Order: sequence, then structure tokens, then C-alpha cells
Amino acid sequence: MKNKYVIRLILIGLFIFLLGSSCSNINLNGNSDGQNNEESEISRDESDIIDRGPVKGGILQLFSTYPDTLDPVLTKNTYIQKYAGLVYESMFKLGKDQQAVPWVADDWSVSDDGYTWTFHIREGVNWQDGFPLTAWDVGFTIDTIMSSESDSIYKYNVSNIESYKISDDNTIVITLKKPNSFTAELMTFPIVPKRFFTKSNMNDAYKTKFPPGTGPYSISSYEEETGIVLKASRSWWYKKVSGNQDIPYISEIQIKFFKYSAEKFNVFQMGIVDAVKIDSQHLGKYVYKPDIVIKKYVSNKFDFLALNMSNVYLKNKDVRRAIASAVNRNEIIQSILGGNAVPSDLPIIPGSWIYSYTENAQGNELQDKSREQAGAVSSYGINARLEILVNQENETRVKVAEKISEQLKSIGINCVVKKAEWKEVLNLVRRNKYDIALLGCTVPSIPDISYLYSSWYLPYHVTSSDSVTYNIAGFNNMQINEYINRMFAENNTETRKKLLSDIKGIIDDEVPYIGLYFYCDAMLYDNGVRGNLDPYTWNEYNNVAEWYITGQRESN
Repeated sequence: MKNKYVIRLILIGLFIFLLGSSCSNINLNGNSDGQNNEESEISRDESDIIDRGPVKGGILQLFSTYPDTLDPVLTKNTYIQKYAGLVYESMFKLGKDQQAVPWVADDWSVSDDGYTWTFHIREGVNWQDGFPLTAWDVGFTIDTIMSSESDSIYKYNVSNIESYKISDDNTIVITLKKPNSFTAELMTFPIVPKRFFTKSNMNDAYKTKFPPGTGPYSISSYEEETGIVLKASRSWWYKKVSGNQDIPYISEIQIKFFKYSAEKFNVFQMGIVDAVKIDSQHLGKYVYKPDIVIKKYVSNKFDFLALNMSNVYLKNKDVRRAIASAVNRNEIIQSILGGNAVPSDLPIIPGSWIYSYTENAQGNELQDKSREQAGAVSSYGINARLEILVNQENETRVKVAEKISEQLKSIGINCVVKKAEWKEVLNLVRRNKYDIALLGCTVPSIPDISYLYSSWYLPYHVTSSDSVTYNIAGFNNMQINEYINRMFAENNTETRKKLLSDIKGIIDDEVPYIGLYFYCDAMLYDNGVRGNLDPYTWNEYNNVAEWYITGQRESN
């Protein structure tokens, strides 16, 4: 039996190795650390589990650091933000393709001028204490987020709201400051019940009581030193909509508190928690471990090259084109990132409805053209040296910069890697003292590229001690500004796609930035956790109501 088990592990490991060669707030970051556009699934030792299909009951154990508050709209704790979605729901969910999926709201309309949005609240959505959710609750939640005292992560979502009015209990009419065709996608913040709060108790309410939500789970208990217990809701409105009265299958979720986020790996391996999120840097550590199911998905962490358009050489677009056409994204992804990234030339997450990346830019014809361009730009003194600036603390990025330097040298453009501490990288970028910078950012939930490509964001600036935002390259194109404005004002899907395509054409011609790839993240599950495990960028606990805890492992 032992030898059979070893052989099986070897075969599984070989399969995973072969499979692994392939693989979705806007702040530049120094530590973001691939595949086609489909999520990749790797699972092991599933035969060790007796799975007789969905069963009710069981306990799911999850990880969290200590919360600042349990208030779903005010917490800064990213773990609590995710778990709050199991209790407090939003008008819309954000789908894998970045489109709004009706949830608590089931219908909406937009005025011809794009300024007025009317949302209808789904009938039959009740709070867990039986009272109906109303438009008044939505309005109260918007007020809470917009409040000057609030520092909610959802402030961006409501920042374009000029005013609102309640037409009736099920209808809220929102007036915008300016048209935004992505308004439904922004209505994804959790809704809280107005009748449980006053202005004076907003910050303290969750310390003493647990206002009901409308989701598949409700807060049962909270201990500051140990964790939160969620209980399955018997009256969840979605049971009727789905036609499945048995969901949620798991009866209890225990959210356990720990001091440091890094502890999640150890406690997962010890069986103290049953599921954790992991980034691409740590995936290799778990690939060969038995009794683990891994679901990879595209993250919202994007790496790119910024080309300093005021540089004496890089202000010539022939030089920038030569550099862009010589960068081989797939080679970088496979040789350095272990396949745990997805190529993309725009900061729009792969799988988005509005844009799909193709590999045409890496064709032989363009590679040959890049060599011609490189020969032509030699007269500009490029061989004297261009520098690729990268933060030295990020070893992966350093390796990527070195690989890009090799790729550019192959067509006659001499580049060297300049490593610096992250704070110095920020300082050099802010002062415009760089040639090429290898940077990263987390992209927003809507396909908004304006923060890199619109001159609205000139000049770029430092917004905090460790973040740089906006137009790093100093790109200024009035036609792009016009197209971006039109894309936000336009509600027709095909027209918006065409506008982005036109923007892409200008970007390809001007090349202020070279998009590289999105990293992959993954969810790790104990093998006893089964069901519809389908995480994605905007919803790690997607379909949690359809998860279940299966039978016992067989003994050898």
C-alpha cells in the first residue's frame, strides 16, 4: 500500500508539473508577485475521500487576522470584508467578466442623458429577522459610506453620486455628478439595515449586537480574542429563487483570529482552518502536497513597464515601439513565473467582457520589424545605455527585469537593470529620474484605464508614504481623453468595446506603457471541502452556499 501511495504521488506530481506550464484603490506597489484566460484547477488524492454528493451540516473553518470592526462598510480588514459578504449582500454582484449581476436589485434603467439611474429592489428579500430590505436601507448605506467621518473602502463606489431619492420602498433613484456607464458595477457594496443604527452608534454597534443581513449566513457570536461564528440562514431569499431549499449546505462557519496574516499557511497545514487564499509566489510550495485541492484564478495584480516619455531617447516612438515588440511576455511567464500569470497588454483583467488580449503582438513579423526599428534607433545612442528601474526587495521583479534586458539586447538595444530600494524607486519615478520602470498595480473592479492613460492625471504624484498613482509615463493624448470620456458616457455595450479598441490602437502607436501580465492567485482547500468551488478575482468565496463537508478519509 505504501509503495502504491508513493507511485501515485509521483504520477500526480508529474501530471501537475506538465499542467502547471499554463495557467483577474489603484495603487502602484512594490511587492505584487499565467495560463490562458481560463481558471486552472489542480486537485490531489480525491480518491481518499468518500464523496456521496452534497450533504447538509458540518463546520467550515476559516482564517482571519484580528478585526478593527465587524461593520461591513467601515472595516479595513480584508478578511472581514470578504466574510461580510456572506452576511450582508449588495444590489449587484460583480461577475467574472466584470459585468454587474443583479442580486438584491433585480431591475434598473438609465435616463437618455446618463445622469439618472433607477434601481428596483427585488421583492421577497428579507433581513434575517424577517423584515423586508427596502430602498431606505440602500439610501442609508450610501449616506454612511459618503459621510465625512467615514473612511470606507467603498467611498470610490459612491463618489460620483450627486443625490438620491426614494420613490417607494422598493425603488431608489440616483442622480450622478457625471455620466458613468459602469454605475451598476459600482453598486456592489454591502447593504446594512437602517433601523438598527443611529449616527452615534455606527462605530460601536457591532461590538454589542449583530444587525441582521440578507445573506446565506448570519452572525451567531463574536469573541474578540478567538473569532466569529456564522450560522446558516434558514430564511435566505435565494433558496426560493434557486429552487434549492437545502442551501446553504454547511451549517456553521468558524472564522478564527490570528495575529499575523502569514500564519495562515501554518494553520492551514495543521488543519486548524480548511481554506486559505495564496498568491503566485507561494503556489509551488503546495503543488505536490496530498490532501489539498488548488483552484487557481487570475488576480487583479498587474505588472507593466513605464517608459519615460521625456527621456531624450524614449520620447521617440520608434524607440518605444522597438522595445514593446521585443518584450516576450510568454517567455517571462514560463521561465520566471512558473506559468502562474496571464499575459495582458492593458490593465484590464483577462476575461473582462470589454477586452481580450491576443498574442498577435508577439508575432514573427513584428519581431522582425523591431529589429529594423532597433537598427534605426541606434543612431540615437541607445547603445550608450538605458536603465530598467526595479525595486530590489522584489526578487521576482528583479529576475523579470534581467530577462527583459536580455530580450532587448537581442535586437540591439542595450539595457541594464538598476536595482533600488522601493522608497528610492518611488522617489526616482516622482522626480522623473528614470528611463524604464518595472512597476505593478492592483486594477479596479471596473475596466477603467484612465489612471494610466489619461492626462487628467498629470502630473503624477505620491499620495501616501508607499504608493504612487496615476500617469507615471507622463502620457498626454487629447484623443484618448475624448474616447475615455465617451466610453464612460456610453451605455451601448458594442459601442464601448469599439471605443476601447480605438484607444488600444492609439496606445499601440504611441507605447507610453508596455503591459506585461496579471499574476495568478489560488484558493487552497482541505480535501474534505467539496461542492461548487469556483473562486475568482472579485469573489473568493463564490457559491459558498453550495460548498459542503464530505465524508471521512479511508484508512490504508
